[in-house]
Amino acid sequence: MPQTADLFADTAPATRPADAADATGFEIGWDHAHYRLTPPPQHLAAAHPVHQGWQAGAAVFGTRTLKPTPYVRKWLQLRLNAWTRGRAFEGTQVTPHFLAQIDVPVCPITRTVLTHASGAGSDASVDRVCNQAGYAAGNLAVMSTRANQAKADLGWHDALTVVRQLEASG
Repeated sequence: MPQTADLFADTAPATRPADAADATGFEIGWDHAHYRLTPPPQHLAAAHPVHQGWQAGAAVFGTRTLKPTPYVRKWLQLRLNAWTRGRAFEGTQVTPHFLAQIDVPVCPITRTVLTHASGAGSDASVDRVCNQAGYAAGNLAVMSTRANQAKADLGWHDALTVVRQLEASG
């Protein structure tokens, strides 16, 4: 992946990000373009940094893009979520390859087989273990969306207790 300074080398001064937060949004948009993916609609306003990065990247890459895997899509989603929430995202270790490595077939909390994009509570979800910390390799785990929702802002032990109570009640 190019360095931030390289990303802006060919962009007009009017479209260059003004600060670090905007630069991060620009990079996220650039990476969406690199995989020929459109960012979510709420990030497509003309003055939005993600949109600006996406447009600049699309102009540079054209049709010479990379094929997005499910892990690339998740990586982009996590980065965008971290950025919109003002959370740190450790981009050196948290990569699509890392997300593939932590993927599991069964939820470690509910012990149910994980599904993908079914809209069910059994869908796989990448969650921060400690919600007060950022998106870093040692702070991410794959679990079901049901377990993730039950966890909310709870610690692991509290979340496990809630899930067991939910399972017992049917």
